[in-house]
Amino acid sequence: MADDGLLGYHSALALLGSPRSGDRRPLDDQRRSAVARAALSRLVATRAGIDPAAVTLDHDEHGRPLIEGSALAVSIAHAAEFVACAVSERAVGVDLERTDRPEADAALAKRFCTPAERRQLDNLPVDERQQALVRLWTRKEAVAKALGLGVAIPFEQLDVSANHPVIEGVKKPSLRIADLTAGPSNYTIAIATKSRRPNIQAQLFTKGQATRMHIKP
Repeated sequence: MADDGLLGYHSALALLGSPRSGDRRPLDDQRRSAVARAALSRLVATRAGIDPAAVTLDHDEHGRPLIEGSALAVSIAHAAEFVACAVSERAVGVDLERTDRPEADAALAKRFCTPAERRQLDNLPVDERQQALVRLWTRKEAVAKALGLGVAIPFEQLDVSANHPVIEGVKKPSLRIADLTAGPSNYTIAIATKSRRPNIQAQLFTKGQATRMHIKP
């Protein structure tokens, strides 16, 4: 295959080594995952002032990414052709989703949104509710990643409609949620963090090519 540039799959393999053996995911998913992990390694290296090749990625028992020998908190997400990662000195979680997901309907909102969030959705024009619901879901995923609890958090009791999450009726003022802008308009990205200065990077990965996106809260 042709060279795919500094941010592409071949460069990711040069940094990470051979693809994981036994990975049964579709090839495109494997490549996006490799590109995202390489992007995270480079972002960690920039934050820590070290060589990207010296960054070793691992996972905890919940599947949350960790950096061996480092206290830095990291998070990673990818969906279709978009990948994003974040690095912080304190807890951080990043998530992204396509806003046109067909399962984002009233039934999903009833199962996974708080009463206040459902009222918020009901007050929107019908054609705006799907995108708003996906945005809420993305914010919930970001909070779950930041807390390292994953699906252990009951999403129907996690309210993310404001800047600080409310979990089972208790506000968490130390954790801040923000929507991020980057890349295609049919994606939504959110970050949850206890830091005021996380490093964030997003990349668009299409047809083997990766392009770094400008990203900001």
